[in-house]
Amino acid sequence: QRAGREEKEGEKKGEKEEEDDDRMLLLNLLYAPRGSRLFSIAKTMCSIETLSHVLAWSKDWKMKEEEGYSVDLVELPRLKLTFTAREDHTGELKLFSMDHADLFVSNDHNDLTKKMIAGIPHSLLLSNLGGEMQLLVPVLPPVRPHIISQPFTTDLVINREGCTWNASLSQRFYLYPIHVSLSFALTKGLNSALYLLLLRLLHREYDAAYRLCDSIATDSKLSPEGQEIFKALSYANDDFHPDAAAVRLKVSLVTIDSGTPLPWDLTLQLADYIVKLPHVSATCRLPLQEELQLLESDGVVLDENSALFNPGVHDRYYLAIVKTRLHVLRASLDSDSSATEASCFASPREVTTGWPWYQDNTVFGEQYNTAVDIKSVDEWEAVINMEDHLREECAPTDGWLTVAYFHVLWSGTSVKALPRVSELVPTHPWITFLIAKADARGVDRIAKQYGVDQFPTIMLLRGNKEVEGSRMVGSERIVEKLLRVLAENITEADRSAYVQLLVRQKEEAAQGQEVEEEEAVEEEILWTWDVDNCGRSVRVADLGLTATLNEDDMFGEPTVWEYKEEWEWVQMPGDIEDELERRYLAGYFYRNDELVLKKGRWSQTICLYWDRSDIKITSDTVGEFEGHWGSSWDQDIYVRRRGDRVQVRGEEKCLSKQQRKTDKEMAPWTERQRAMRMHNRKEQYGKSVEGVHGTTGFSKGSGTHRWTIRWEHEPALSGKGDAVALSSVSSEMVGPSAPPCLGGTHDEGCSVALYASGEIYHRGELLDTAVKATPRSPPTEILRKRGDAPKKKEKKKSKNKKKKKEEEDMQGEEE
Repeated sequence: QRAGREEKEGEKKGEKEEEDDDRMLLLNLLYAPRGSRLFSIAKTMCSIETLSHVLAWSKDWKMKEEEGYSVDLVELPRLKLTFTAREDHTGELKLFSMDHADLFVSNDHNDLTKKMIAGIPHSLLLSNLGGEMQLLVPVLPPVRPHIISQPFTTDLVINREGCTWNASLSQRFYLYPIHVSLSFALTKGLNSALYLLLLRLLHREYDAAYRLCDSIATDSKLSPEGQEIFKALSYANDDFHPDAAAVRLKVSLVTIDSGTPLPWDLTLQLADYIVKLPHVSATCRLPLQEELQLLESDGVVLDENSALFNPGVHDRYYLAIVKTRLHVLRASLDSDSSATEASCFASPREVTTGWPWYQDNTVFGEQYNTAVDIKSVDEWEAVINMEDHLREECAPTDGWLTVAYFHVLWSGTSVKALPRVSELVPTHPWITFLIAKADARGVDRIAKQYGVDQFPTIMLLRGNKEVEGSRMVGSERIVEKLLRVLAENITEADRSAYVQLLVRQKEEAAQGQEVEEEEAVEEEILWTWDVDNCGRSVRVADLGLTATLNEDDMFGEPTVWEYKEEWEWVQMPGDIEDELERRYLAGYFYRNDELVLKKGRWSQTICLYWDRSDIKITSDTVGEFEGHWGSSWDQDIYVRRRGDRVQVRGEEKCLSKQQRKTDKEMAPWTERQRAMRMHNRKEQYGKSVEGVHGTTGFSKGSGTHRWTIRWEHEPALSGKGDAVALSSVSSEMVGPSAPPCLGGTHDEGCSVALYASGEIYHRGELLDTAVKATPRSPPTEILRKRGDAPKKKEKKKSKNKKKKKEEEDMQGEEE
């Protein structure tokens, strides 16, 4: 009996131990201690599943919490995955998959694997003992969020609660074997390839997505799982990159026989691809035969007679592009010669669309109807009461038809609707269009007079009376409403009156032209210098209005000082530009931190200020310096120097390492430039005169011609270095040559020249002497009169001598 009791107690004890071995403890991953193994597991698993659906189990249920728990089992119920912790052949503890033999979670993340799994945030890297790697990716719907500050973001958000998506899945994850080169992942089956293509397209990896298109080629119907993934390709329809359109067309081509509806409009995608074709990369460009196959498919709309035509989707502009491309490809692929001929299609412009191609005959003198911008009550009454005598004579019985558009700047809808209404103006020449800003001074009284209190408001007037029932308020379909009202109120009398008005205007214009021919008319023509017909040291600037002689600019761009005005760089006035350049070469900007040039001595006042440590020097620019014009601080300007690099004393602290390196590399070339300049100067010794031709000529017997030419420098060579000449068309004398260059013996008598010395030359002979120009005061004397030149120590003079000196100064100032 005792032995039997002991045996029964032993059996009970064994059963209890077995029960204890099967018992496991569920661990809380949310509060795992940082740095623990449990925390590492939680961080790894949260990439493929939310922590609320990750179950971590431990067999050490008897162990106290402070002693730490070992993780023996990890379950992911939604993904139907289980991992167990055990040691590998090296004795290292790893998480092995219980669903896939010899696969464990790998921590071998290098640059190649990171690059490959970029764009797949919900992935887990697995490996076997042989070093072969696979990528585990849960099949979840990815979404690329719209971020205003990052319009081209590639970040993906995974939606784990898609009920329709989850119901259509036959498996919860895909395994992608990784190539031994670690450069790309292989696909198993059509659905896994389709899902990887979706991820690559959303991540904007267009070349990788394009290469995957051949892996999803099929002529059979997709499974419900495949259809759900294929439908998700529409998530990238907001991507208008040229390569994105190419990927969508390639997907359409390889699935065209499967009968699966495309998640985009094939016609619009083709038009988008054709328009952006020059910008499509070589790796994503469709072969011409494949492009033609798509254009000839049943899903493409070519005109309004197509069965799939939708007026709300298919614009005539896109239809014309697609149809023209179809005929071009047919002609080019069917022809064996280098020259082919194909039909071109263009639909007529509609006034309610932004059709970019329209006929404009303004260059031939045709004038189109334009809207009148009303700025006062007088302008309004002048149009309404027909103060133009021709319009009054030719007006229809009830008066001209007038459209008045009232808007305000603070109403965004009325401002946006204005361009659409303005498109109607040229197409309705027999109607007067008035644009009235209702909140402007004076115009507000007109709005109150007609009871306009909502914007935009359009009224139709016949004469000076409002047409009953013609008022339109609001911007919704405003163009269509206006077209309908105009069609109801425009009569044949309006068109006839407009034709009669044109005839009367032409008759009056012809009569005025006859009167003008009887009188001598002086016409002012803007004179410019010919940039292609000048000496090699002559520089033409200011849109052809200025010509300068500058030998130092022969081998580089001329130096200019510019200021930024409304996001555009504008050249400084000449006198201020010269002063800034003079001070810059003297190192002023590297010794000081502000500069003020006052009006009087210069054309206008300018104030500049800068921090010497912030001056940026490159090979062609220096700046930017802040400042403002005059004494106003309302609008800041930025000033820079643009031109060839010049080394200035004191700039050493402002040079970057890159610029120092560039200067060192450019030093030999700069030295060669300097040597070439010296060589050319020696060759031109005694030949220092160069000229420039004008662009406008005149014929014999065309009357009297007058020119106004302003010289900005003192005459050289006692006046024989500067001249203006009349020359024949055959004259090509631009120098360099010895004086006299013009009117000399070099041009075989093709020019007659007036020199600054007052002498007139022809064939090198002095014909006459004109009035000599009064020379300007020497620069130093002018400075001294203004008090800017350095003062010299003056000796005491007698009162008579001092009085005489003051009289001479006053006389010089008058001159």
